[in-house]
Amino acid sequence: YLTRRILLDIFFPTFVVQESITMYKYLLPFVLLLFLQSCQEDDLYHLSHPFGESGWTYADSLRFDFEIQDTSKRYDLFLTVHHSPDFDYENLYVKFSTIFPKGQKALDGKRRIDQVTSLKLAEIDGSWLGKCSSKECTYQIPIQIKAWFPGAGPYSLLVEQYMRRDSLQTIKGIDFALRLNHSE
Repeated sequence: YLTRRILLDIFFPTFVVQESITMYKYLLPFVLLLFLQSCQEDDLYHLSHPFGESGWTYADSLRFDFEIQDTSKRYDLFLTVHHSPDFDYENLYVKFSTIFPKGQKALDGKRRIDQVTSLKLAEIDGSWLGKCSSKECTYQIPIQIKAWFPGAGPYSLLVEQYMRRDSLQTIKGIDFALRLNHSE
């Protein structure tokens, strides 16, 4: 500290050092906030659906509506599952339905694509994937990486619980995020 102080006194007059310290005191929180924000994922769209005491039922069809403006870019789609460590299964079966903007259709000529998918939540040995505490496990699952959209406009993603039991009380919530893919 003393060496640094002597060098500062030699190269900078005292009033400049005092003004710099005061300036940095106010500038530092802003710079840290900017740095932390740049390290976070840049979601173009993000929505959370928490479930109540009854958990996720067949009637709780989730709808995520988002806008695609640039069809030349690739996108990443993520689903985050929040569940209790008491969840009875390794997998969670869901039905995804993608609804295209009005007037646009998928390659097969339909305006809606449906797909049943198994989301793996645990390893074969029973250990949970993702972050897990004694009360809740959170696991972010990439559902599509480098996705492209055929046309600009409003899209919808429907997510339905597709297990054999109507009420999954240990599923606490589902989040959906759409991000710009930066790997290209």
